[in-house]
Amino acid sequence: MENRPCPICKKPVRQKKNPYIPFCSERCKKTDLGRWALEQYKIPGEPSEKKPVDEENEKEEINDLKKEQSSH
Repeated sequence: MENRPCPICKKPVRQKKNPYIPFCSERCKKTDLGRWALEQYKIPGEPSEKKPVDEENEKEEINDLKKEQSSH
């Protein structure tokens, strides 16, 4: 089994008994997660159309569902 570089720090990654694969350490694993959370990574493709959230309408729908559930 060949050693591959860690995607974050580029150090060789031990393949056996490494709970952080494909990363070399917990630190690099958390660094990667943080980058995803901060939207620093981009997935290629067409941007999706985000519909604006109508908060008032959403609240009404939730209240209607609650009323419906409590009447049963």
